[in-house]
Amino acid sequence: ENNVGDVVLGTASGVATITLTWGQDPSDLDSHLGVPVPGGTCYHAFYGSGTGTVHEGVILDTDDTDSFGPEIFTIYSPIREGTYRYSVHHWGGSGTIASSPAHVTLVVEGVGIWSFDAPGGAVGDDDVWRVFDLVNSGGGITVHTIGDYLHGISAGDASSFCP
Repeated sequence: ENNVGDVVLGTASGVATITLTWGQDPSDLDSHLGVPVPGGTCYHAFYGSGTGTVHEGVILDTDDTDSFGPEIFTIYSPIREGTYRYSVHHWGGSGTIASSPAHVTLVVEGVGIWSFDAPGGAVGDDDVWRVFDLVNSGGGITVHTIGDYLHGISAGDASSFCP
């Protein structure tokens, strides 16, 4: 496998696509996206907010529940000012997010491509891997790796998925 690392191209803001893939176990990992909302609040986008429907400028295009993925989120242009937080939740099945092994790719058109592999530290069901923050400060888009876990988190706990 060739890994060229992160590729950063420029500062334009375009459409962003986030893709999660993993192995056979756990069978169900879920993508969660905290979305900045005008007024300083956060919208929690995940399978519970609907698949295939645009809410707050994002859509969960694909929700996989039987291993491997992909799960795909799209953030539509313009990418809002503020912080988007992307996380992965272990919903069901044996093993851990790290042992699966989970992998996330972020592509921001005209900006760059980032690649993330699950770190160690997962323990099982209801783990949340906080993967990255995508920040649009108005002067450009930056991506900050978080790379840690929260344990014992319910899928509907919006505060755990928002920055």
